[in-house]
Amino acid sequence: MKPLKFLALSILLSAFACGADGPVGGDDDGEQRIGKESLLMASSGGENGLGAKDDSAVGAQGLRVQNYDTAIWDVTNQWQDTDTPNARVAGLAWGANSGLNWDEKYFAWVDSLGKIDGPTFELVTPWGKKLGAPALECAEVAIFLRITFASWHNLPFFMEAADAQGRVFTGHFGMRRENGVWLNVKKGTNYSNLSNDILAGNAAWPSDPVLKARKIAGSYDDAQPALGGASAGAYFDEIFLNKSVGYFMLTTLAFFGSVNLGDSRNTYNLKPQAILAGDILVKRYDIGGIGHVYIVAKRIPAGEQIEVEVMSGSMPRRQPVWEESGPSKEAFLADATGGPGDYETFGGGLKRWRVAVDVGGRWTNIVMPNDNSNWIDSTDTAATSGRIATLNTFLKTLTREEKRDVYLSIINSKREHLRTRPASCSARKARDDAYQKLTDHMYWEFNMSSEEVFKRYRLFEDEVFAALEYDVSKTCCWNRSTAAMHDIVMQMNNELQMESATCMEPVVFMNRDDAGDGFQIFREYAESIGRGSEWLDWTEDESCSQRDIGEATLLQAPAFCAAGSGNNSNNNMNNYTNF
Repeated sequence: MKPLKFLALSILLSAFACGADGPVGGDDDGEQRIGKESLLMASSGGENGLGAKDDSAVGAQGLRVQNYDTAIWDVTNQWQDTDTPNARVAGLAWGANSGLNWDEKYFAWVDSLGKIDGPTFELVTPWGKKLGAPALECAEVAIFLRITFASWHNLPFFMEAADAQGRVFTGHFGMRRENGVWLNVKKGTNYSNLSNDILAGNAAWPSDPVLKARKIAGSYDDAQPALGGASAGAYFDEIFLNKSVGYFMLTTLAFFGSVNLGDSRNTYNLKPQAILAGDILVKRYDIGGIGHVYIVAKRIPAGEQIEVEVMSGSMPRRQPVWEESGPSKEAFLADATGGPGDYETFGGGLKRWRVAVDVGGRWTNIVMPNDNSNWIDSTDTAATSGRIATLNTFLKTLTREEKRDVYLSIINSKREHLRTRPASCSARKARDDAYQKLTDHMYWEFNMSSEEVFKRYRLFEDEVFAALEYDVSKTCCWNRSTAAMHDIVMQMNNELQMESATCMEPVVFMNRDDAGDGFQIFREYAESIGRGSEWLDWTEDESCSQRDIGEATLLQAPAFCAAGSGNNSNNNMNNYTNF
């Protein structure tokens, strides 16, 4: 159960989380409105009462620069430092006397993150500890990386948002408004004085048992594979000597999401030619709803072009999936990344973090002066939306075979997602969107008809887990479905198909206008084969206005039999790897 404080706040806040139509493993839940509480854009007008603001390289002034009793970490370095004693010291991804400012060191650090099985990244702490990446939602990964780096190196950091009462700031000074505390964050002991002893092996890593037991507020899905399923609090306990940062991270990730990363108060629109590891690609489907965030993991020269690899978390939370360059290019070319039309006004596209500096005695998120030439004013929608065309030529051109394989990889990744979360409407839609792109590509480049594509590449399970219309299908609000439930639904459909004298269109897994919660037909089958305990009841895991609609609506009727794929035809019923 959520703490009462969070329940009360959620009444005021809108729901924005990770979206799943990304590249191979990039489960950004596209049209799906799934349930974290997140604050509004600080730069938007209307309901928050701030009024629309023109974008600026200098940024909007925030809180006064002073000592706050809510401070999470001390600020002893500045992002622009290059020649201070601390700046001259060798670090995680740079040598001594590197001449780099701390923002450039951040890019070098993200670029240095190594790929491990998953594929995901491995985190190496300043004390030499190595851990597989944390399991987080998409925007949470970007926020985690930036806060982690800033806190490790005592740099100023804040993000700005808004609620119904006005501006909200979260940063090294805590979670505050202009005139006081917005939300109290538990303070933990700071063991930073042990740094040298830990490095020398003369001191054990200190642990905070309370932090270790904490979850990200309101979550049920923050189990960390890198720690055998322990909570996010345990992960943060392992990487922060300053335990206050761990508590702060838990709270910040609960409230800040993709809408805040698309906000020009926190990030800025970046020219494609300047892209570096550590930059962010934001998808926005409207001004206030769902989105998705990718983190640039690598920039790789490819002649006059470049290859870019990205990684992203998802909801339910997972370790960030590291994508190859082909699928990553598809993400950069999506309309939702600030493309022309309405999308260009939603805050999507290629972004870089602003840096917090003291401007006139107030913390202000600015564009680093050496990056001013790479900044694009968010009000220049022709320039922001034009980046997609630039990226199409700047990113490595794919052969027709490579492009085919990209679509097939996306389709297969969505199937894998559905095999563990079969209720996911976003994964179903993302799979079918990629399938449509595959169908068009195979027609124009390989002279293959849609019927031939269906028979060769469509699986029976795709029809069993057909795409649903989100707004009228309560299945889409259910985020806790399991791999066991997927197996039960597939077994039921396979048996029905085998027992039928003629081809039978599948019984789609969706809520139906029957007794109970709408899934009675599947529950009864599970009980009949002795697996009733593995069937979970429907739960409203996100805001669900369609909860009382009895029958889900298919985006398109199953076509397994109509395409001649059933029974004695080219039967793909049990083939999970037919490409």
